[in-house]
Amino acid sequence: GAIQRYQTDKEHRFIQTSAAPSVEDPATPWRFNAEIQATSGTTAGTSSVQNPTLTLPTATITPFPYDTSNIGWSLKQDFANKPALDAAFSNGSYTFTMPTVTAPATTFNATLGLTGDAYPNTPSLTNTSWSGGNLMINSTQSFNFTWNSFTGALPGAFINVDINGLPTQQLAATATSYTLPANSLPPGQMISFKLIFANATSVDTTSVPGVTGLAGYGADDRLTIQTLQPN
Repeated sequence: GAIQRYQTDKEHRFIQTSAAPSVEDPATPWRFNAEIQATSGTTAGTSSVQNPTLTLPTATITPFPYDTSNIGWSLKQDFANKPALDAAFSNGSYTFTMPTVTAPATTFNATLGLTGDAYPNTPSLTNTSWSGGNLMINSTQSFNFTWNSFTGALPGAFINVDINGLPTQQLAATATSYTLPANSLPPGQMISFKLIFANATSVDTTSVPGVTGLAGYGADDRLTIQTLQPN
């Protein structure tokens, strides 16, 4: 198939710089996100999906820009407050129109419902090894990330642990820890980390055969890991 995944979500964004609970991002606390990951191609011209669009609940048709950093089609916009987010991207039905060029070429249309304002509670790491605003870890040893419980999880909710340079780890909504194996990260580096609580409000497994489309609401805790230099 030409499509690997597609999704849309609204995010409430937080940052953490110490053992104290995470705080709302003062710069960009709210985000709308929609993305399509094609199965092949590294540019807009070579992607197995060509010129996709997103139809908003207002019936406005918005073209997807191509994101070369993530090798996919991505529509993202940050907002200073929730009313501004909802004014630009209201709750309702979002329709993905995805023309493909992989034989047999076809156009897939998939509608996902983004409704209910089902934002999760605020995620926050409970680890205590902080210094200078960064979480300090010895990358030559395993490290156990721990966090608060995901409360109010809907059916299908999940938790993502996203460490830059490593595959995203998707965990059950009941998880409160993740152990990073020893030597997974290089020493002496600053590495971005994100913990995401996600509530899915719409799951589509039929519009694109073999592909799952998701819509929902997320809350994420973003921070920086600093790996120690070897002695």
